[in-house]
Amino acid sequence: MDFVLFEGGHYLNKFNDTGELTGEKLTDKKLLVFVETKKLPPLHAIDKSEVLALLFWLFRARTEEELKAIEDKAVPVVNDMIKEYRDITVSDKFRELDRLRERARHDEASAIKSAVESAVDEVNLKWQSVVEAKDKELAALRAKLARSDSSSN
Repeated sequence: MDFVLFEGGHYLNKFNDTGELTGEKLTDKKLLVFVETKKLPPLHAIDKSEVLALLFWLFRARTEEELKAIEDKAVPVVNDMIKEYRDITVSDKFRELDRLRERARHDEASAIKSAVESAVDEVNLKWQSVVEAKDKELAALRAKLARSDSSSN
């Protein structure tokens, strides 16, 4: 819904099944409807008679201000939906579900952060041991080089 799928400028696209070669309609029972809410006209440009566009704006609304602007159009069916939405979102059950959802997101983010930090620590430890081994090899080579220099003098 909240993306552009078709090139045309209209927010509502309907397709039915017809034969490619003959154009014969396969069935009148099936209709595919695509709503592209990004193509909706600006809310201020929608008249209260455009109920369908206002209903689709409900899906696009992200702020209380947008809901209020839709509500100000004074379309009874749309305002009933907004009232029901508000009733649901203020209920104790909804708030608890929202709290649990946020807690789960936080826990997941914490687990991912912890796993990444653990992996980084593990890699750092491995490289530290590799560097220490190379330092020992380098020290041995320097000692050998120093002995060979002193014996050649």
